[in-house]
Amino acid sequence: MRTLRIRAIAAAELYGNTEGHSWGKQTNGGLVTPGVFSFSNSVNKIEPWFNYSHRNMQTFGLSGILNLGWRDQLESSPWALPLLLVLMLLSCYLLIAEIPMFALKFKHWGWAENQLKYIFILCCIPILLVCGVAGISLIIVWYILVSVFKNFTDKLKQQ
Repeated sequence: MRTLRIRAIAAAELYGNTEGHSWGKQTNGGLVTPGVFSFSNSVNKIEPWFNYSHRNMQTFGLSGILNLGWRDQLESSPWALPLLLVLMLLSCYLLIAEIPMFALKFKHWGWAENQLKYIFILCCIPILLVCGVAGISLIIVWYILVSVFKNFTDKLKQQ
């Protein structure tokens, strides 16, 4: 009997610059006694300075890995290599494809203008309940398919 093993890993990362502090002072107006380099040897009063840079440009990254344990099935199938090549080319294309995706923003809560969003979210709930963390990858595929279908039907309506 062949079994399908599914393992998933999810990771989150916050990266970017954090707040910074810097301070210092320097002589003002030259030195009273040449060659004696100390703050007490300044011609004018020394004003120390302090700089503070606040936290900005931070990015939150979320990544995931889905590992399907289909090794036995792929090794025993004559279609394994062509299937993997097609999947590899498809994933490479999807990385650079300009596919318009529907937005999940809600301006109003009404059913008429948000019908697609509500249906999408309601379909995602059973996927998460059945598949757990591995369902996140399936939801991403589902999101792409729904967006492509929406774009296709919108183009048909325009004709």
